[in-house]
Amino acid sequence: MSDCADYNLMLRRSTVLRLCVLFGSFFIGMLVVSGLSVWLKSLTLLTDWGEIIITSVAQCVVAFCLPAWLTAKFSGEDPFLFLGLRKSAPPKVYAAIIAVFLMSMPAMNLIIEWNASIKFPEWASGLEQTLRDWESSSAAVTDKIFGVYYLWELLINVLVVGLLTGFSEEMFFRGGLQTTLRESNVGKHAAVWLTALVFSAMHFQFFGFFPRLLMGVYFGYLLVWTGSIWPPIFAHALNNSVVVLVEWRGCDNDGMLSAVGLTGGMENTVLLVASFIGTVVIFTIFRKYFFEEVV
Repeated sequence: MSDCADYNLMLRRSTVLRLCVLFGSFFIGMLVVSGLSVWLKSLTLLTDWGEIIITSVAQCVVAFCLPAWLTAKFSGEDPFLFLGLRKSAPPKVYAAIIAVFLMSMPAMNLIIEWNASIKFPEWASGLEQTLRDWESSSAAVTDKIFGVYYLWELLINVLVVGLLTGFSEEMFFRGGLQTTLRESNVGKHAAVWLTALVFSAMHFQFFGFFPRLLMGVYFGYLLVWTGSIWPPIFAHALNNSVVVLVEWRGCDNDGMLSAVGLTGGMENTVLLVASFIGTVVIFTIFRKYFFEEVV
């Protein structure tokens, strides 16, 4: 192998350069999406919902999927293999994901409510107000997305917010970022947790940070255990789609939903304990049966 080929191989294996490609193309993509959003706002034919949906589709494709694909191509490997798209998972994996979603719901609700109710000390009250203002701004956009009445609008919301967002975010975070970190020297567990931290932080919602962090860790380990990106995509899309469906039923955050899952009415201690224990049992005793670990 020539010196030039050796140098090119070294560059392609550089974690720093891979991360530069991933996040550099992400920021460029977000600039493109921002420009598109400004242009769409100038049109009088679109409703707020239509503008947000079109912008969301562009963000998913240009800011999440494309950077992950470019990072895989830069790495010099088969993009489908690098991103975990080639390997499938048996039906029992998806059945277990549904079981985990249902079993963990009460426990996750408690974590959601705890995170949402965090109070800052008096000296940091200004920071708390700023963070809550960000939450309110995000909630205003969410209300415009979910404030639809027709079945065809619901179906588009499921396709975009549920399926496409779940797919694109997993491509970027688990397929692109986590794979890049895992192929460095940080180790698979650190790669999972670091990716989950970035995943949660990039949503810019502190009062939903910890449940989203745990979800990111769960998605990350699904990739580690199965070697396939499809299980975390399914889990992510399942959560998002349920949020869309329940919001369409007219339930607000105080009654049923938060930005990351179902919430509210968790006064049954037995149900909570059963949820925690059941979730732990699935991930310990039955994990190797449902999720084939890749060593």
